[in-house]
Amino acid sequence: MAKRIPALQLRHELGNVLNSVHLLGEEYIVERNGKPLAALVPVDVALRREQARKRRLELMNARAPRSRMSDEAVSELVNREIHDLRRRRRKAPA
Repeated sequence: MAKRIPALQLRHELGNVLNSVHLLGEEYIVERNGKPLAALVPVDVALRREQARKRRLELMNARAPRSRMSDEAVSELVNREIHDLRRRRRKAPA
C-alpha cells in the first residue's frame, strides 16, 4: 500500500523519501490539497509497468488487422471511454 505525502512535506523531506523508495521499495502518492498528483515508485516497478504496457500494445497491434471495427468506430469508442473516465474522475470524492 502506497504511503500518502503532501507535496509541501515532500519538498522538505525529498532526500529521505527518495532513499525509502530506492532502498526500501516503498511507494508514495504525492498529494496537493488532498488530491493525488503523482506517484513515486522504485525504478524497477516503473520499468516492469512500462514493459507490460509495451507488451499489451504489441498484442493489440498484432490483433488489429483481424478487427472488424472501422477506424471511425474505434475512434468513437475510445473517445467515449475517455469522456466517461474523465466524468467519473470529476465526480469521485478526493
